[in-house]
Amino acid sequence: MKMTYPICAVILAAGCSTRMGSPKQLVSIDDKYMLEHVIERVAWHPFEKIRVVIGHHAKTIQQSIQLTDPRIEWTVNQEYKKGQSTSFQLAFVNLPSSISSVMIFLGDQPFIKNNTISYIMKVGSNHRQRKSSPVVIRPTYKNQVGHPVFFKHYEKLDLSSVIGDSGGQKLMKSIKEKIYLPVSDAFITFDVDTPADYGRALSIVASGSKKRHVKDSNY
Repeated sequence: MKMTYPICAVILAAGCSTRMGSPKQLVSIDDKYMLEHVIERVAWHPFEKIRVVIGHHAKTIQQSIQLTDPRIEWTVNQEYKKGQSTSFQLAFVNLPSSISSVMIFLGDQPFIKNNTISYIMKVGSNHRQRKSSPVVIRPTYKNQVGHPVFFKHYEKLDLSSVIGDSGGQKLMKSIKEKIYLPVSDAFITFDVDTPADYGRALSIVASGSKKRHVKDSNY
């Protein structure tokens, strides 16, 4: 295996897909399951560990998506009905001592550029500070924040504020040091939540515009 960085990639994919009407993790995009696209995109990068947090239809998802990368760890959230915060908290539990940072992805964002992921990893890994207090790094596209989100010194986070379905929004507001990285990647803000979103995703693939958007570029 190639050299890895002491970063754990966490993919949040435990939701009930209420707005989609069926498990969106398993909708087909370009002959693959959507969550499979996300995992493979993340696995292309040198993360030390890849944690995939699932909940609703967890057994079916694991049976449907069978990848051999030894870095991939399936984590089942038994309390997924209580909101995304329960999955967010599992992102930081029982990580190896070698892990220094956590990078959060969403399981319904299959088109984020490889170059965007690499850029955030590089900035996060190279960031230096005098104190070991938490730092959050987020990409922005046309002044809109998106994912993936990089947490440095995650072990100092106070997760008690993470409740309900708000995920880590309140937590991120409490972190004093925030870094926003403008990127040319519109897909950091595109979630496939509804049938209309899914239709757009299929149109992106069918029209070939995915290839144009996903083509790596320098920032």
